[in-house]
Amino acid sequence: MFQSHQEFRLLLSQAVPADAADKEPVDVTANTSNELPPLFSPNEDMFELENLYTEDGNGCLLQAPAAELNALRGEARQPADGETVETDPCFDLTASPAGDFVLTIANGLTLTYTEADHTCTLRFTDAAIAAGRTERKAMLDAPCRSLRVVGDASSLEIFLNDGAAVLSTRYYPAAGKVAVQLCGAGSTLYSLSI
Repeated sequence: MFQSHQEFRLLLSQAVPADAADKEPVDVTANTSNELPPLFSPNEDMFELENLYTEDGNGCLLQAPAAELNALRGEARQPADGETVETDPCFDLTASPAGDFVLTIANGLTLTYTEADHTCTLRFTDAAIAAGRTERKAMLDAPCRSLRVVGDASSLEIFLNDGAAVLSTRYYPAAGKVAVQLCGAGSTLYSLSI
């Protein structure tokens, strides 16, 4: 058990470089210096996302990307509700929905939120980017009022209600820019310099 004022960090490997099998595994539990591994490795095409865990004061564990990720954001773009925008494969999207919404990424992955039952459904609509994945659902304890999506070339982390619920998935969009569309709320979209 932890106290509400404490924060925990966990390094999650978002993408595995091609030469990962040739590298020695790192025992992060052996680190007694209180120094964290680097947030991003400059020699790899993908990034490792370090997540921060906190307690909300009611016993709920919240998960969020580490604040250092914000330093990698490019200029903020604010697409209108329903506008499709092309962005770099590494991106960070934030929104404050007030009801039902549908987020479409790479024209083949949708996140649909239904206010009536607080259900989020992550569904692949294009088998080419799904690699066998189809659908999964999350029931929220409260209406969804915050959405954050952090993406790279082959993975997405979706934080709902400030991280009270998190969905992670691999996906394989075509090379180049990625189409992002949020219907039901405005958003702020950043490319990430990784």
